[in-house]
Order: sequence, then C-alpha cells, then structure tokens
Amino acid sequence: MKKTVPKDYLLKRQKEMINLTNHLNSIIKINNSVGWHYKEFGKQVEQPIIEFLVKNSLLIKGKFKDQSNNKNEIPDIIDEQFSKPIFIDIKAGNKVVYKTGIKVTNANQDLSTTVSWRDKVFTKYEGELCFYIEVKYNHKLGKDLFVEECVMDHFYKFVGKTPNGLIAHRRRNVRTKSWESESKFKNAQEFKDLLNKTISFSIKKTFLNSYHDLCEEDKIEIRDYLDSDLNKLKKNT
Repeated sequence: MKKTVPKDYLLKRQKEMINLTNHLNSIIKINNSVGWHYKEFGKQVEQPIIEFLVKNSLLIKGKFKDQSNNKNEIPDIIDEQFSKPIFIDIKAGNKVVYKTGIKVTNANQDLSTTVSWRDKVFTKYEGELCFYIEVKYNHKLGKDLFVEECVMDHFYKFVGKTPNGLIAHRRRNVRTKSWESESKFKNAQEFKDLLNKTISFSIKKTFLNSYHDLCEEDKIEIRDYLDSDLNKLKKNT
C-alpha cells in the first residue's frame, strides 16, 4: 500500500531549487554543443530537470510518468510514488528580451486552458497537489544562456487575475502573473471557484466581439435558442 503524500512534499523540493539551478547551469556549460536557445529552452531543459529529480530521490524510477515529449498532455511529470497522483509541470521564461536585453516582468505564458483545468486536471488531481517548476533564465543576443533561478510552488502561485477579479486569460488560456507581484490566489479552491465564471466571460467576450459578422438567419437562430434556454431556466426556478 502506498504512503500518503507527506506534508513536507513541496518544501523538500523547494529546498533543492538552488541546487537545481546550479545543476542546470553546469549542464549548459558542459554541453555547449546542444545550442541552448530561448526559442527551444523550454523543451531542452525538461529532461535535465527530470534527471536531477531522480538523482536526488525526489522522483523514483518506475513510480512516475514522463509525459514531457507529448505536447498534448499535461503535466510533464506525474509523480505516482504516493497514494495520490501529483501533477508537476515544467515551464521556463526568459527574464530579458532576447534582441535588446531589456528586463521582462512577466513570462506571458499560457498555462493550459480553463476548460482543461476544470474538466481534466481537477478530475484526476487534487488542486493542492498540482505544482509548477519554473526555470527563469537569461538569454540575450550574442550572450550565452544561463539560468537565474528555479522555483517550485503550487500552480496557482503562478496565475494572474484580471482587473475584474477573474482568472487571467487570453481567449480560454490561463495566463501567468507578473514575476514580481504577490500571489493572486490563496489556494486551489479559489482558482476552482472562478473557473466557470471565467469560462463564461471568455465565451461572451468572443461572441460580442464577433457577432457583427453573423448573418441575420444565424442571429435569429441564436436568439431563439437563448430564448428557449432562458424559458427552461425560469421553469426550473
């Protein structure tokens, strides 16, 4: 029988992030022929991270799934050594603009879709057992790439919020917060509670921005459908 997830699961791994940073920089220097580049680094760094976690007994061979080669699957790693599966995804962001070296304040990354979080991730994983490992690196034109910092934390610590209090999103994609800002969510439940409202807002915004392109018969069909749906709701209340 598998052991329960230890309370210090995250803390134990957070303590290794400085060592992971040093490890990655060492790998980059030793394997210069790889051609480390900001356009590819997000993928290039995945296997070195997994190898580090295994070497330091933070992942156990035969007790985790490596999905990093499948772009259609999240997370990159499923840790299965305990009684509940643990979601670990890897992301990387350049701290500077490659061509100019100007500092960047937000990775501006998509963190899967709101629908995927609601219908896939949270049906398999507990929210508080979903984590990101973020690699903050520095790559400027004409300079060698190096890692500034590695961070591991709950997924929601990386997510932004909109000015009206919804999950930060672009279309249906969940978006990151700025690096220097404090966490926008207290826990996974707060994120979960905003999913349906955020999904609804995104659909509404897309519709309102493009409904002018609908022909009259389609507008009538949509109106009739909504009238019918609203009447059903009124009867059920």
